[in-house]
Formats: sequence, C-alpha cells, structure tokens
Amino acid sequence: MSKVRAAVTLKKITSVSLITLGTIVTSATLAGFVPNQQLCDIASQFRLLYVIVLGLILVPLIAVRSVVGTAIVAIGFVINSVPIILLSIKPSCEHPNKMQTVTLLNYNSEFQANNRVDLLRQEIDKKRPDVIALVEINQDWLDKLQPSLKEYPHQTLALDGPGLALFSKFPVKKAEIKHFGKTNHPRILATLAVGSKQLNLIVAHPTTPKVSGFAERNQELKLISDEAKALASPKMVVGDFNCTQFSPAFKQFATAGLHDSSQGFGPQPTWPARTGRVIPNTFIPPVVPIDHVLVSGDVCVKKREVGPPLQSDHLPVFVAASLPQ
Repeated sequence: MSKVRAAVTLKKITSVSLITLGTIVTSATLAGFVPNQQLCDIASQFRLLYVIVLGLILVPLIAVRSVVGTAIVAIGFVINSVPIILLSIKPSCEHPNKMQTVTLLNYNSEFQANNRVDLLRQEIDKKRPDVIALVEINQDWLDKLQPSLKEYPHQTLALDGPGLALFSKFPVKKAEIKHFGKTNHPRILATLAVGSKQLNLIVAHPTTPKVSGFAERNQELKLISDEAKALASPKMVVGDFNCTQFSPAFKQFATAGLHDSSQGFGPQPTWPARTGRVIPNTFIPPVVPIDHVLVSGDVCVKKREVGPPLQSDHLPVFVAASLPQ
C-alpha cells in the first residue's frame, strides 16, 4: 500500500510541477504581446525556446491525463507555434526576365571576447559574398581581415562605439554615417550601384534592451524604420537589432515596405552561440534570432542560412537575393 501511495504522491508532485512550469511559460508567452514594456519585450524574444519547453511538458501531462494542465500548456504551445510556422510560408515574389543576384554576409564578431579572425576569413573566402556587413568590429580585426578583403574595393567604416563596417564589390555611390542615443550607436546608410539599379542599404546595431537601453533601442528601431521608409526600392536593412521578429517593436518595419528575409526559410536563431560559453569546446545551438536582413518587396530572397559558429556569440547570416534590372 505504501508503494502505491508513494507512486500516487510522485504522480501528483510531477503533475503539479509540470502545470506550474507550463503556466509560467504560457504567461510569459502572453506577456510577450504587450508593447512598450521592457520585461514583456524580453519575454517575446524566446518563442522558439517556449515551443521546445512546452512541447516537452505537454507529452507527460497528456500521459497523466491532466486536463487542466494539458489545456494550459496546449494554449501556450499553439500561440508560440503559429508565428514560427508562418515563417515557413514563402512570400510571393515577382521574377522579371532580368535579375541581378546579390549575396550578403551579416556578422557580429563580438570582438571584445572573440579573437578568431581566422574563422571569419575562412567564411569570407568560402562564401565570397558581394557585400559584407560587420557589427561590433574594431581596427585590429579589420587589419587581420585584410587578406580576405582584396576583392572589396569599396568600404565604409564607423569604428567609434561598438563599430560597424561595410565592404562591397559594387561601387558605393553614396555613404553616410549617423549616430544615435546615449550609447552613440553608429549606423551606415549607403547606396550601392548594382547593375542598372541602385540598392539602398542600412547597416545598424541598436543597443541592448536593458532597463536603461530599452526605450533607446525602440526609438532607434523607429528611426531606422522611418529612414528605410523614405528610401527608394530596392532596399535592405541589415544588422544585429537586439530584437527578434516576434517582438512588438519589430512589427513597424512592415510599414517601411520591408519583410524578413527568413520568411519562407523558417526560424533561424543566431544568438547566443559562442562555442565554449557554457561547456568548454562545446557549441550550444542558439534560440534567439536577433541578426536580420530585411528586404523590400521587389527583392527576391533565393537563399538564407545561418552559421557556422565562428566563436562569436552570434552566428553569421548569409543571404542570396535577386534584384530586378
């Protein structure tokens, strides 16, 4: 009889624990839809992780026939799954007879804690992208990258603050460096001559949404959105936004005529990813997609992939897109 009671007690404890955890995660899920609140915004960034956790909780709750627990967790699981599933739907894209392909590599080097310049050089030499956008970059990294940058005669550098760099095989017709906020974050606005078209490009790195930086990040995202809206198409906005596409603050880019290049390719998380950060010599897959390439509607994204890990806490993003000529 004691063994039966012990089994029943263990079942109840397990059920209550799973329901409690599921309720917390589901509550965080719902909180993530509340705009302009710092904690709610942070909660919105982890939808991929919520799906994994809720999925793992849902199975044992169904097994123990917990109706209330299953309902709570199922609601959270569905709410998080829908935007992730929608990312797998390919957007409609016109394909004129004449198209110009552009390849772009977007990467946050985390130079403050990462000295593996050689890994980025290998990636550049392998991919040979037409355009390279680097975030968190300094002069030491640029000096060591030079052997892999011989094919990029056009460059724009903003090395104050966290540092930005733009390298292009295409001529840069115009480039401007602007700054924003207490952290003096730079951003690059450039116009590239791509075939018969001019590609307008913004490279940006808004501050992290900590308590002191949350409002500033949102203000800069709004500013970038407004700047992009004023630009002629085709256009791209590239960088580490410190914000996922699941955040309410991200939605405003749709009003600028831009869409997420990961649309049609599914979720592609990029952070936190540095090998050995948690377990020595072990790569932990990231769960938060904060590194972005946004494109205007006339730009057809043919390929988008993230990785490999280059020792930074961010994975690189590689995009191949075609522009009408």
